[in-house]
Amino acid sequence: MTQSFEMQRACFCMENGMKKNDGKSIGVLEREPDIEAVFEFCGVRKAPASDGYRPGHLIKEGYITSGVHHYYNQNSVPPDGTAAGTVTFITPEYYPHCLWEGKRLPIKEGAHSRVCEGNQGAESFA
Repeated sequence: MTQSFEMQRACFCMENGMKKNDGKSIGVLEREPDIEAVFEFCGVRKAPASDGYRPGHLIKEGYITSGVHHYYNQNSVPPDGTAAGTVTFITPEYYPHCLWEGKRLPIKEGAHSRVCEGNQGAESFA
């Protein structure tokens, strides 16, 4: 099983990864989120996923990027829980047009790929 997510609404655009402030690049923690998601974990993790969790995401075949998860109205999500929130990707400029509403993205953690069957283990974009 692999945890993943499905996009409900993609807020992603090239500008999110390229914004500048007084000529300086803005870091991933200072930018607006790229997408909103519903995260559905399938019990593969042994511990809850805390707000600020930064797994890899399989954006397109052969391309994994990190993203920072933020969960609405909760500090963590149990291993088999569901939560709404956002993802801010570290390098969105490298995969324009790869995200759309309803897309499910696998979460990669260490050597493990986590995409669960059905709706479980998915991040869904809201």
